[in-house]
Amino acid sequence: MQLRANPPPVLVTNITMLEYMLARAEDQPIIDASKGKLRWIVLDEAHSLVGAAAAEIALLLRRVLLAFAVKPDQVRFVATSATIGSGENVREQLQRFLADVAGIPDSRVHVVEGRRRMPDRPTGQHTRSTQDIRSADPAQLYDIFGRDPQTWSLVERLFQGSVPLADFDLPARAYEAGAPDLVFAMSRAARKTADREEERLAPVRLHAFARAVPGLWSCINSECLDRPSNWPFGRVLSERADYCPSCRAPVLEIISCTECGEAYLEGTERGSRLFAPLRNPPRDEFAFESARENEIGSEIADDVEEVPSRDEGAVFERDRLFAANPTPAARGFWLDRKAGWRVADAPVEGGQSLLCEDYDGPRACPHCSPEGRKTSEIMRPLRFGAPFILGNAAPILLEGVEPAKTAEGERLPSAGRRLLSFTDSRQGTARMAAKLQVESERNFVRGFVYHQLNASMRPEAGAEEVVAKTKADIEQLETAFAATRLSALEGVLVEKKRALAELTSGSVNGVAWPELVLRLAKRVEVAEWIKAVWQARDEALFSNAEQISEFLLLREFSRRPRRANSMETLGMARLRNPTIDRLTDVPGAFRRRGRTIEDWRAYVDALLTFFVRSNGAVSISRQLQHWISSKAKLKSLIGPEEQTSGDKRLQAWPNGYFRAHPRSRPVALLLHGLGLDLSDAADRADLDECLRASTRSRSEASWR
Repeated sequence: MQLRANPPPVLVTNITMLEYMLARAEDQPIIDASKGKLRWIVLDEAHSLVGAAAAEIALLLRRVLLAFAVKPDQVRFVATSATIGSGENVREQLQRFLADVAGIPDSRVHVVEGRRRMPDRPTGQHTRSTQDIRSADPAQLYDIFGRDPQTWSLVERLFQGSVPLADFDLPARAYEAGAPDLVFAMSRAARKTADREEERLAPVRLHAFARAVPGLWSCINSECLDRPSNWPFGRVLSERADYCPSCRAPVLEIISCTECGEAYLEGTERGSRLFAPLRNPPRDEFAFESARENEIGSEIADDVEEVPSRDEGAVFERDRLFAANPTPAARGFWLDRKAGWRVADAPVEGGQSLLCEDYDGPRACPHCSPEGRKTSEIMRPLRFGAPFILGNAAPILLEGVEPAKTAEGERLPSAGRRLLSFTDSRQGTARMAAKLQVESERNFVRGFVYHQLNASMRPEAGAEEVVAKTKADIEQLETAFAATRLSALEGVLVEKKRALAELTSGSVNGVAWPELVLRLAKRVEVAEWIKAVWQARDEALFSNAEQISEFLLLREFSRRPRRANSMETLGMARLRNPTIDRLTDVPGAFRRRGRTIEDWRAYVDALLTFFVRSNGAVSISRQLQHWISSKAKLKSLIGPEEQTSGDKRLQAWPNGYFRAHPRSRPVALLLHGLGLDLSDAADRADLDECLRASTRSRSEASWR
């Protein structure tokens, strides 16, 4: 309303809103108040106005001139762009373009080009410098490189265009450095001008091109001369091919199961030939990568999906799957080498014998899910696209960026380094920004926790006096025990030796969760930088550093991912529950099979990690869980006799009878660990006993 009542002197808009303003009655006051006053029209990103878009904007501007009651010669048109190019031909095209858009003669259009200004070359004779260019002062580097004819020639070429990295090799040898060192040193070279402005010698911009890996392929010949060791097939290729360059055998695509990790060769039998499948890349790799990273599945995915029968047409065509480690259900498959690797109906002399799996599509893995799943696809090609490459390259590139200049005492993330990346996907850009933010936070938390645990295992500072006193006490106790042989002295002696071991080697008890939260909250990264990010998203939930600190730790430890990296999967840390260490009761069925209390504690710990936490049965608020993982849903555990009645918010504890699925983690561990057989009634009773005992132990050993 204020905009319509008092039109501003400058209006920033876009084509769509400008169309609306000309058509809507509510915006008529803006036009009425501005009639005859329009003097400037600025078109930004002019390079995008081509073809139909240019025609549309030309017609729109003519309507604007009519609406504002001005003539073309009364208005100055400005078109700006940073990516149009240069040269006489380009200037002529720009003149015609803007003249056509504005409806004015070509002679009234003037092209203003920005030009790079060469730095002033320092005076004086060039002399060989003994200064290390890696650590030299920027002003020294400016004088050294500016006087050196070889490096000055590179500066002149850089201001004209791009220079290959190889051309820096020869000048770099004069400074006993490599080409990358010389590039970085030249980019740092700077001096102050007479008006105290900074003048850089060669502000270098690096254009690095990385090719995404669309997949991996392998020839099917196990006798291929270029076959990698420990690989049952032939040569591995990074680009699709119909035939192996080494042995001319058919080439199939390597895929793997995201659940169990088993590798396969996937192909299509068409007629009597094998071919690699033709696969279209995802339209939006960033969305594909996000869906893959955030995929959340239940601990038991035992739903079977109906697979439609294939329509066998006149031309025989069938998908084929060959596992690196064939299953017992795999059947024979033969290729006739002498006939040009044609498919044969039986083994042939000198041919290739393979084992072919039953393949029911990308949602079924012959090894871990032969019946198929209703969740997303688990059989996927080995594709490393732009999200993977950018996500891994960005932190490395950021380390090479020069730190920002800061005021005294000012602290900035990554020392103020900045990195700007572009993609051709608008949603991908947003996902990448969020991904880099989350990954940087997680890497910081992982490093912090790792160093805290390392520090807890070292002797405490100033423990020398206590160590000396404890050693003296042990000597006295050993003398007294040797003389008296009192059992009471023996117990005290054992305790003293244990205390001495902790003093000299550090504690292996880890760091308590509340203590770790407080230590993390005191870090500037959390108290200032990360806090500012998360408070903007939910001020009530992240009101102080302690809340943010606990959120960061919960995001890392609330569940152990099956495939993604975490401190647990990387082997850097583990959650340890002291309550489990205090368990003393072992089920009779467990003990009768030779298992100990340590085995029982390990089993209960595995259940808490791989069943309870994996199913989201953790006491976390749903508001906080939304920020930890919006796709992972929290659940509540119920007893082995209770029914979920289809409620997805409930997770039933298994028992030995009607809820004894062999793929359920609690059941599978007991079946394999104790050698139980579900077809045996006595074994089922033992299984039920152990499962019921485990739910009692689980109740005693809850984390939160």
